[in-house]
Amino acid sequence: MKKQSLFRNAVVAAVIVFSMGFAAVVFAADVTHTISIVNNSNTPLKPTNNPHVVIFNSTATCTAAGGAAACGQVNMTIPNSIPANSSGVVTMKGPAGCNISAWQTFYTPALTGKQGTVRCQKSPVNVCNGITKNYTCTITQTNVDLIKGTNNSTDASSVQ
Repeated sequence: MKKQSLFRNAVVAAVIVFSMGFAAVVFAADVTHTISIVNNSNTPLKPTNNPHVVIFNSTATCTAAGGAAACGQVNMTIPNSIPANSSGVVTMKGPAGCNISAWQTFYTPALTGKQGTVRCQKSPVNVCNGITKNYTCTITQTNVDLIKGTNNSTDASSVQ
């Protein structure tokens, strides 16, 4: 009887210790942010093949559950297209305890022929990812005119 009780207590203690360590990594809260891509041009836009990413890093002021390994580069969810004089929403999601270092997303005119790119980006951001914070990037007619039919690129204005 005493051996069974000791074994049972050891198993329960092991499960508790394992679940405490495991829960911090698996159940770490993610925070979702949105980036409104405002297309103020008369041309529909589509995403390019460039990386649409947000970079989360670990800093002394931001502590991710699971440590720095929980932070890193994450692909964002992007719209398939953004109609002319309209807007689309990009979603970025990452661990609550990481620092948002930077984000970027790229668009090109949805026209035939060679086209350049407009980059929406914010760098540096340097904000702990604990509270939902939304951003806006406005692509103007001037941005689109600069890249129509060329391989040039331009940056659009981004605000938070």
